[in-house]
Amino acid sequence: MSTIYDVGRRAGVSRSTVSRVLNGKNDVDPKTAAAVWQAVRELNYHPNASARALVRQKTDMIGVMLAHVSDPFYEKIIKGIESVAAARNMGVVFYNSDDDLQNHKLLIASVLESNKVDGVIVVGSYLGDKKTILEIINRGFPIAMIERYFTDSKVPCIVTDNRQGAVLAVEHLIRLGHRRIGCITGNLLYQTAIERLEGYKATLGNHQFAIEEELIAIGGFHYEKGYEGMKQLLSLNQRPTAVFACNDMMAFGAILAINEFGLSVPRDIAVVGYDDITFAAMFYPQLTTVRQPLFEMGSLAAQSLIDRIELGEDADIIKKILPVELVVRKSCGAVVDNADKDWNETRTVVHL
Repeated sequence: MSTIYDVGRRAGVSRSTVSRVLNGKNDVDPKTAAAVWQAVRELNYHPNASARALVRQKTDMIGVMLAHVSDPFYEKIIKGIESVAAARNMGVVFYNSDDDLQNHKLLIASVLESNKVDGVIVVGSYLGDKKTILEIINRGFPIAMIERYFTDSKVPCIVTDNRQGAVLAVEHLIRLGHRRIGCITGNLLYQTAIERLEGYKATLGNHQFAIEEELIAIGGFHYEKGYEGMKQLLSLNQRPTAVFACNDMMAFGAILAINEFGLSVPRDIAVVGYDDITFAAMFYPQLTTVRQPLFEMGSLAAQSLIDRIELGEDADIIKKILPVELVVRKSCGAVVDNADKDWNETRTVVHL
């Protein structure tokens, strides 16, 4: 079995540097950190739980696991977490997996070894970490999930209705007269991506539209994936007249691809996104999108986690499926009320 010293030798760094990388410290050179993670993967290294202190000291800190700390999707979630943590006199430590799924699993495991936080919020719906999450649950370490629903009664889970969000988006495009509607999905290793694709397909089926696989481009929740997915759809002999991008960043990438192709949004192709991040209202054209209550998701998760830390088994476990809503702006081609007013007023909200 590999040790932390083996990892250090393979990566050409000290044991303490390996420890800092595994514990999510941001004071390590990115190239060095990458070499450490490469060595961890090659050696199949897992931190040794027996090295933990026998008596765990309270730190008044909570950890937050993110796929990419610079992704604007997390902005409002982080604000929600920090607002509750500050009110409860708790600090927040962020762990960044840099969109590497193996790093994600290893970072979650390393939280158990670090003794630096009293509990952790895992943001994201990656389905490949179930074994690691269950290990944390079984050890009794406080954990809360955002965007992922665990049936285990001990785990606070804050999610939104992704299927209904996709239904709102696609129904809106159908009401605008579109019949050939493309979809740029998220990474299908994520629960949210699967559910939004299911909502897209279900809506087409409810209207007795054919589900054409060529109209589904597999994306990855990133700007460049939206750009690549849209180029794929534009290459079809019969292009879609509208596209549902399963998050806002992919919608932005899709709009760039459409513009580069010599077409215009929404005149030639309508676009609807998902999330309603801050930039959605600032983009040109302003993005029609499905709004998630991101701040509330963060604050509810933090509230439930800190309750569990402070009250133990006596704490109420919050499990919430929050509603979403469609925010209609200009990218879909619908007429928007008060279209000449300031951007933060130029929207209507649609519910089904």
